[in-house]
Amino acid sequence: MPPWLYNTIIFFNVVVLFYFLLGNGIYTYLLLLSLRSTWLQMHRRAYVDLDGLRKSPLAPPVTIIIPAWNEQDVIVDAVLSALQVDYPKLQVIVVDDGSTDLTLERLVRNFALAEMDGAYRATLPTLPVRAFYQNPEIPNLLVVSKERGGKPDALNTGINLCRTPYFCNLDADCLLERDALLVSCSCSYHLAAEELTGLIQSAGRHAGRFVQILYSGGQAPDHPVHPAIPETRYLKAFFCRVTRE
Repeated sequence: MPPWLYNTIIFFNVVVLFYFLLGNGIYTYLLLLSLRSTWLQMHRRAYVDLDGLRKSPLAPPVTIIIPAWNEQDVIVDAVLSALQVDYPKLQVIVVDDGSTDLTLERLVRNFALAEMDGAYRATLPTLPVRAFYQNPEIPNLLVVSKERGGKPDALNTGINLCRTPYFCNLDADCLLERDALLVSCSCSYHLAAEELTGLIQSAGRHAGRFVQILYSGGQAPDHPVHPAIPETRYLKAFFCRVTRE
């Protein structure tokens, strides 16, 4: 073998080995970071008062919107997953985006749905809605059949039908853990600072105390607040002096 060919092969092998070690080293580092983050998240969840949020009158109503097109194999499991979510004020809207398979038929059969009349106001432009399906025994589930317009169009249809201040989009091939919404809302529910201040003062009056707010704070710079999105200021802290009236 000529020396130049031998050296070329050795160089190529070194490059491949370096690429392999670098790539796998990065993946291993990311894996360790994710394990640490997962451990910290699980540790924090042990101190989250999910039961208090579950019983709180301040828990905001939420709608889960599931756009679906030709998802006959997974749609029933996705809807069952959404319905079993542990949350006090929950609605589920499934938008069948003109499926050509048995998506709609399986929804109707598995949840004993019946076609019903319904009003639809297209605040966001969408393709026409064909029919509404519901079961009186599952009042928080609504299935909508519409003409094929793509996922954004189906999602807009769900938003038009949404009657809650918050909604979340769930893909038809995804499943939710039972406490998924409670965990999310425990750290992201937005209550305006003025409303929270009013609640603190109201609670003081109810207890026969005078509450003076000395200092108010919020999240650290690693959780930036966007002026145009008030929900980004979801962490608030108040230091108060409480005295008898």
